[in-house]
Amino acid sequence: MKTFLLICLVLFPVAYFAQSDSLQIAKLVNRSLELISGEKGVKRDWDSFRKLFSEDARFVFVQAKKDSAGIIHSLSVEDFIRQVGPQYPANGFLEYETGLTMEIYNGIAIVFQSYIAESENYHDEGINSYQLVFDGVDWKIICLTWAGNGNGVEIPGKYIKEK
Repeated sequence: MKTFLLICLVLFPVAYFAQSDSLQIAKLVNRSLELISGEKGVKRDWDSFRKLFSEDARFVFVQAKKDSAGIIHSLSVEDFIRQVGPQYPANGFLEYETGLTMEIYNGIAIVFQSYIAESENYHDEGINSYQLVFDGVDWKIICLTWAGNGNGVEIPGKYIKEK
């Protein structure tokens, strides 16, 4: 009985903190979608958005092509806000999660988040890939890479929530 209690005392905190990390990370990546999403004319809260990312975080967009390798675009958080940000309130933009998978190890995490994104004249489905680190206080996004399925490559079913 003592051995069982000792095992429970050792394993419970490990399981609790792992669950706590996964919940924090899921909230963080979904918060990023909430902050960029909104109807036409709705101003975005870029200060709150900045707080989700490390100072040197990158946004990487892979523009997939049908018959060749994709074109890679890379921006800092400030460049993303300056270059892409004005399009969101101008056209409206809604992005929501259709699935989430996550791996966490020793202060690092990788998240695959399938999504649907829409605006006035735009519809896209794809995957956001987040790389995160724990800075001792909070989880921060250090890189957000995404690719849509505009080239006809379907999102694998394992990345989409079952309905």
